[in-house]
Amino acid sequence: MSDQNPYAAPQSHISAPQLPPGEFAYASRLSRLGAAFLDGIILAPLNFLISWFLAPKVDDAWAAEVMRTKGFEEGMKQVMAASTPSLPVHLLMIVLLLGSFIGINWVFLKNGQTIGKKAAKIQIQKRTGGLLTVKDLILKRMLPVQLAVAGFALISPSLTIVGMLIAVVDVLCIFRSGYNTIHDDIAQSKVVKL
Repeated sequence: MSDQNPYAAPQSHISAPQLPPGEFAYASRLSRLGAAFLDGIILAPLNFLISWFLAPKVDDAWAAEVMRTKGFEEGMKQVMAASTPSLPVHLLMIVLLLGSFIGINWVFLKNGQTIGKKAAKIQIQKRTGGLLTVKDLILKRMLPVQLAVAGFALISPSLTIVGMLIAVVDVLCIFRSGYNTIHDDIAQSKVVKL
Protein backbone atom coordinates (compact mmCIF):
# COMPACT_ATOMS: atom_id res chain seq x y z
CA MET A 1 0.00 0.00 0.00
CA SER A 2 1.25 3.49 -0.88
CA ASP A 3 1.80 6.26 1.69
CA GLN A 4 0.37 8.89 -0.71
CA ASN A 5 -3.04 10.34 -0.01
CA PRO A 6 -5.11 9.87 -3.19
CA TYR A 7 -7.35 12.79 -2.15
CA ALA A 8 -4.58 15.35 -1.60
CA ALA A 9 -4.27 18.31 -3.96
CA PRO A 10 -1.59 17.90 -6.60
CA GLN A 11 1.78 19.40 -5.66
CA SER A 12 4.15 21.05 -8.08
CA HIS A 13 7.06 23.47 -7.85
CA ILE A 14 6.49 26.60 -9.94
CA SER A 15 9.17 29.28 -10.13
CA ALA A 16 8.76 32.86 -11.29
CA PRO A 17 9.73 33.46 -14.92
CA GLN A 18 13.32 34.57 -15.34
CA LEU A 19 13.96 37.84 -17.18
CA PRO A 20 16.76 38.03 -19.73
CA PRO A 21 19.89 39.92 -18.59
CA GLY A 22 19.38 43.69 -18.76
CA GLU A 23 15.57 43.40 -18.71
CA PHE A 24 13.54 44.85 -15.87
CA ALA A 25 10.08 43.87 -14.64
CA TYR A 26 7.24 46.32 -15.14
CA ALA A 27 6.66 48.71 -12.25
CA SER A 28 3.57 47.90 -10.22
CA ARG A 29 0.47 50.01 -10.66
CA LEU A 30 0.66 51.03 -7.01
CA SER A 31 4.27 52.23 -7.30
CA ARG A 32 3.36 54.29 -10.37
CA LEU A 33 0.38 55.79 -8.55
CA GLY A 34 2.54 56.59 -5.52
CA ALA A 35 5.17 58.26 -7.71
CA ALA A 36 2.55 60.38 -9.49
CA PHE A 37 0.99 61.32 -6.15
CA LEU A 38 4.36 62.44 -4.75
CA ASP A 39 5.07 64.46 -7.90
CA GLY A 40 1.64 66.10 -7.51
CA ILE A 41 2.30 66.95 -3.85
CA ILE A 42 5.64 68.53 -4.79
CA LEU A 43 4.08 70.61 -7.59
CA ALA A 44 0.89 71.63 -5.75
CA PRO A 45 2.34 74.76 -4.07
CA LEU A 46 3.76 76.01 -7.39
CA ASN A 47 0.51 75.29 -9.21
CA PHE A 48 -1.38 77.18 -6.52
CA LEU A 49 0.94 80.21 -6.68
CA ILE A 50 0.91 80.41 -10.47
CA SER A 51 -2.88 80.17 -10.55
CA TRP A 52 -3.27 82.62 -7.66
CA PHE A 53 -1.18 85.33 -9.28
CA LEU A 54 -2.30 84.92 -12.89
CA ALA A 55 -5.98 83.92 -12.76
CA PRO A 56 -8.48 86.79 -12.69
CA LYS A 57 -10.05 87.55 -9.31
CA VAL A 58 -13.79 88.04 -8.90
CA ASP A 59 -15.15 90.12 -6.03
CA ASP A 60 -17.57 88.03 -3.94
CA ALA A 61 -19.98 90.93 -3.41
CA TRP A 62 -20.10 91.63 -7.15
CA ALA A 63 -20.65 87.93 -7.92
CA ALA A 64 -23.48 87.71 -5.38
CA GLU A 65 -25.13 90.82 -6.83
CA VAL A 66 -24.88 89.48 -10.39
CA MET A 67 -26.40 86.16 -9.30
CA ARG A 68 -29.22 87.94 -7.46
CA THR A 69 -30.09 90.34 -10.29
CA LYS A 70 -29.57 88.11 -13.33
CA GLY A 71 -30.71 84.80 -11.91
CA PHE A 72 -28.60 81.73 -11.29
CA GLU A 73 -27.98 80.60 -14.88
CA GLU A 74 -27.21 83.98 -16.45
CA GLY A 75 -25.38 85.18 -13.35
CA MET A 76 -23.20 82.08 -13.31
CA LYS A 77 -22.31 82.57 -16.98
CA GLN A 78 -21.26 86.16 -16.31
CA VAL A 79 -19.24 85.25 -13.19
CA MET A 80 -17.51 82.37 -15.02
CA ALA A 81 -16.65 84.63 -17.95
CA ALA A 82 -15.15 87.19 -15.56
CA SER A 83 -13.07 84.56 -13.74
CA THR A 84 -11.72 82.84 -16.86
CA PRO A 85 -8.19 83.84 -17.85
CA SER A 86 -7.64 85.35 -21.28
CA LEU A 87 -5.99 83.16 -23.91
CA PRO A 88 -2.49 84.68 -23.48
CA VAL A 89 -2.71 84.36 -19.68
CA HIS A 90 -4.00 80.79 -19.97
CA LEU A 91 -1.13 79.86 -22.30
CA LEU A 92 1.35 81.51 -19.92
CA MET A 93 -0.07 79.47 -17.03
CA ILE A 94 0.31 76.23 -19.03
CA VAL A 95 3.90 77.08 -20.00
CA LEU A 96 4.80 78.00 -16.40
CA LEU A 97 3.18 74.87 -14.94
CA LEU A 98 4.85 72.52 -17.43
CA GLY A 99 8.11 74.46 -17.17
CA SER A 100 8.10 74.21 -13.38
CA PHE A 101 7.55 70.43 -13.58
CA ILE A 102 10.42 70.06 -16.04
CA GLY A 103 12.64 72.43 -14.05
CA ILE A 104 12.12 70.62 -10.75
CA ASN A 105 12.70 67.22 -12.35
CA TRP A 106 15.41 68.11 -14.91
CA VAL A 107 18.24 66.18 -13.23
CA PHE A 108 15.97 63.17 -12.71
CA LEU A 109 14.55 63.22 -16.26
CA LYS A 110 18.03 62.51 -17.62
CA ASN A 111 17.75 59.14 -15.84
CA GLY A 112 14.18 58.48 -16.97
CA GLN A 113 12.71 59.50 -13.62
CA THR A 114 10.94 62.24 -11.72
CA ILE A 115 11.37 62.86 -8.00
CA GLY A 116 8.38 60.59 -7.36
CA LYS A 117 9.70 57.83 -9.64
CA LYS A 118 13.14 58.06 -7.99
CA ALA A 119 11.54 57.65 -4.55
CA ALA A 120 9.46 54.69 -5.82
CA LYS A 121 12.58 53.16 -7.46
CA ILE A 122 10.98 53.02 -10.90
CA GLN A 123 12.18 54.32 -14.26
CA ILE A 124 10.83 55.21 -17.71
CA GLN A 125 12.51 53.29 -20.53
CA LYS A 126 12.01 52.68 -24.23
CA ARG A 127 9.98 49.56 -24.94
CA THR A 128 13.01 48.19 -26.70
CA GLY A 129 15.19 48.91 -23.65
CA GLY A 130 17.39 51.84 -22.71
CA LEU A 131 16.49 55.35 -21.66
CA LEU A 132 14.38 57.83 -23.59
CA THR A 133 16.00 61.18 -24.28
CA VAL A 134 14.76 64.12 -22.21
CA LYS A 135 13.37 65.59 -25.44
CA ASP A 136 11.32 62.44 -26.08
CA LEU A 137 10.13 62.34 -22.47
CA ILE A 138 8.84 65.89 -22.73
CA LEU A 139 7.54 65.98 -26.32
CA LYS A 140 6.14 62.45 -26.63
CA ARG A 141 5.29 61.45 -23.09
CA MET A 142 4.27 64.60 -21.18
CA LEU A 143 3.13 67.12 -23.75
CA PRO A 144 0.38 65.20 -25.60
CA VAL A 145 -1.76 64.57 -22.51
CA GLN A 146 -1.11 68.05 -21.12
CA LEU A 147 -2.16 69.61 -24.43
CA ALA A 148 -5.30 67.49 -24.52
CA VAL A 149 -6.24 68.52 -20.99
CA ALA A 150 -5.42 72.21 -21.46
CA GLY A 151 -6.62 72.40 -25.06
CA PHE A 152 -10.26 71.81 -24.20
CA ALA A 153 -10.08 74.40 -21.40
CA LEU A 154 -8.64 76.88 -23.90
CA ILE A 155 -11.52 76.28 -26.30
CA SER A 156 -14.12 76.83 -23.59
CA PRO A 157 -14.10 76.62 -19.79
CA SER A 158 -17.15 74.37 -19.97
CA LEU A 159 -15.08 71.85 -22.01
CA THR A 160 -12.50 71.51 -19.23
CA ILE A 161 -14.32 68.35 -18.15
CA VAL A 162 -13.50 66.72 -21.51
CA GLY A 163 -9.78 67.31 -20.95
CA MET A 164 -10.07 65.93 -17.43
CA LEU A 165 -11.84 62.82 -18.77
CA ILE A 166 -9.00 62.29 -21.25
CA ALA A 167 -6.52 62.45 -18.36
CA VAL A 168 -8.56 59.94 -16.34
CA VAL A 169 -8.87 57.54 -19.30
CA ASP A 170 -5.11 57.87 -19.86
CA VAL A 171 -4.43 56.86 -16.25
CA LEU A 172 -7.01 54.06 -16.24
CA CYS A 173 -5.31 52.46 -19.24
CA ILE A 174 -2.68 51.23 -16.78
CA PHE A 175 -5.08 48.39 -15.98
CA ARG A 176 -4.52 46.90 -19.45
CA SER A 177 -2.36 43.80 -19.68
CA GLY A 178 0.78 45.68 -20.73
CA TYR A 179 0.57 48.15 -17.81
CA ASN A 180 0.84 51.01 -20.33
CA THR A 181 -1.02 54.29 -20.31
CA ILE A 182 -1.87 56.20 -23.48
CA HIS A 183 1.15 58.46 -23.01
CA ASP A 184 3.32 55.32 -22.74
CA ASP A 185 1.88 54.15 -26.07
CA ILE A 186 2.53 57.53 -27.73
CA ALA A 187 6.14 57.62 -26.51
CA GLN A 188 6.71 53.88 -27.03
CA SER A 189 7.84 53.71 -23.40
CA LYS A 190 7.40 51.47 -20.39
CA VAL A 191 7.89 52.00 -16.67
CA VAL A 192 10.04 49.41 -14.94
CA LYS A 193 11.07 48.75 -11.37
CA LEU A 194 14.75 49.08 -10.61
